[in-house]
Amino acid sequence: MKYASIVTALAFLFVCLTGCQDTGKGKTGDKELKVSVPATLSVKAGDSTEMKISLTRTKVDGAVTVSLDVPEGLTVDKKELKFDKEDKEKEVKVTGDKDGTFTIKTTAKGGDVSSSAGETKVTVTKKSD
Repeated sequence: MKYASIVTALAFLFVCLTGCQDTGKGKTGDKELKVSVPATLSVKAGDSTEMKISLTRTKVDGAVTVSLDVPEGLTVDKKELKFDKEDKEKEVKVTGDKDGTFTIKTTAKGGDVSSSAGETKVTVTKKSD
């Protein structure tokens, strides 16, 4: 019993350290798109952090457009990214404009396949004086 608890705790720690993600998925027939984003990010007001966006595709050969729905209180350097066939991962710079918790919704569209939104909760904290 003690061994099982230790294994469970280590597995949880591994998942958290390697980064929890949220995935939006879309499927049309045998074609599929999955866009994965971090579940959470933290940044101080006025500062920036990188947000990694991963794309997995099945039988979607052309370019895929990944769009970010960014609420007031945050800015990003790109609201749309084009993933060519060989692209698997890209990053955007997220800047916290004011204190609060905000959600960025990220979707992908390629051909006749659209994904649901992967969501990233961004916590912006006050900058220390």
